[in-house]
This record gives sequence, structure tokens and C-alpha cells, in this order.
Amino acid sequence: MLIAFKKYQAISNDYIVFDYFGYKFPFSNEQVSFLCDRRRGIGADGVLVISEGEGKAAFKMKIINSDGTIARMCGNGLRCVIKYLSDCGMIDYNTKVLIETDSGILEGVSPVDSSFSSVVKSEIGVPVVGNELHEFNGYPFTFVDVGNPHCVTFIEEKHEDLVKIAKKMGPSIEQIVEDGVNVGFAKMVNNNHMDLAVWERGAGFTNACGTGAVAAVATAKAKGFVENGDDILVEQKGGKLTVNLDDSGKAFIAGFVNKVYNGIINTHIFPDS
Repeated sequence: MLIAFKKYQAISNDYIVFDYFGYKFPFSNEQVSFLCDRRRGIGADGVLVISEGEGKAAFKMKIINSDGTIARMCGNGLRCVIKYLSDCGMIDYNTKVLIETDSGILEGVSPVDSSFSSVVKSEIGVPVVGNELHEFNGYPFTFVDVGNPHCVTFIEEKHEDLVKIAKKMGPSIEQIVEDGVNVGFAKMVNNNHMDLAVWERGAGFTNACGTGAVAAVATAKAKGFVENGDDILVEQKGGKLTVNLDDSGKAFIAGFVNKVYNGIINTHIFPDS
């Protein structure tokens, strides 16, 4: 059987996107993991499944991590879905759209035109900053709920390689919370700019993480590093994302998204076919 898909990326967070309006998604979580394999399959950080929403949201987004587990929320994934809907003519340009997620209904704004690479803005909800978890290798981590769980630490040493630290420390810290936690390592460049590397539960190190950027900015706000209402530039290996916390505490992210290519899967690719 042949099944069509589209590949999208948001600041190097890449996803295989399917729309299943009125149909059941045909792949098991194990098959999704195979598709995300960068050597045997298509290769991606995860899979996004778009279907009809319920209630006031016209669309629903399901997120499956590259290891086959389900994610409640994904900021860059949400922006990819909005760009996909715009590219396919399902929503107008420069229009607000409501997307149902496992973390609730969130609002986004479609691109202003049909440009190949477009800025897409989306709501992430209100991040809830908790207490310090504990110190790990001398670093104090703060728990943040962004619709999915994060813990964030700020690295003060200017010359530390955040990506190297995330890859080294992330796998063990991910397991300190039941069901896992996303682990962020941030460094302030100035009051409106930070560097960030995130080890994502269910996906490992990724070049970018939208909810991770929000968690880092929310933690920075709690520590007095940034103020509400300011646009904070969060720079990750995959690119730059703007994060804003409004006066109510609600978070918004904005950055470039584009379709990479269209493709067709032959289901004979799976080992159990």
C-alpha cells in the first residue's frame, strides 16, 4: 500500500506530517519509530497527525515522538501544522486558527502569504514554573510545565558547549521524573537573548525545541533575568525562535517554518510487513 505524507521543519525540528480527516491513522507506534529512523526510514524528530477537531477547534494535532511514545504538546510541531494547513488551502493567510492538542486548545496565526519559508506564530499556553528539583552534577534544575514537563538549568560559564552538555547529561536527567522530562540547558547572552540546548524525552537531543524555549524563558523570568512583554530571542543549534510572555503569563513563539518535500511511503518498508 502507498501512503502520501509531507515533511516539514521548524528551525531544524523536522516532522513527518499526515492528515487523516475521517480516517483512522494506519501506523502503529512501532512503525512510527521506524519511519523516524534516519537510516532505515524517512528520518524525523517525530510524526504529526492532523484530523478534525472537536468543539470550537476545527483541527486536532496528535504528536508521536521518534521512539513511538505520545507527546502531549510540541511548539514547533504546532507551527508546522499551521503552515501545513495554510499550504494546503485549509486556512486563509494571516488568520487565527484553533488547534486541539492533548494539552488543550491553542491558538496560532497562519503565514501572511504563500512564501516557501514563512514566520508562523503560535500560543503555547501559560507555563507553570515549579520549585528547584535538585542539583545534578552541581547544576540546580527548575521544573516547568508547558503542557509537557521540562526542567531547566542556567549555565554561567561562558565557554561551556551547551549541546555537548545536553548530550552528556540529558539521558540520565530525563529519567529522574516518572514518564520522563525534557531537559534544557540555557545561557543568557544579554537581557533579550539566550542560547539553549534541549534533550527531549522520547526523541533525545534535537536541534530545536519550541516548548523548551518557552520553559527556558519562563525560568529566566522567575529568576529575574527577563521581563514580561519583552521579545526574547532564543538561539538553538537549528536556528532562532522569538518567545514572548504577555502580562497574563501566556507564552507565544514565532519563527520560520517550511515544507521540505512531499513523499510516498510503501508500507512494504516495515520489517513486519
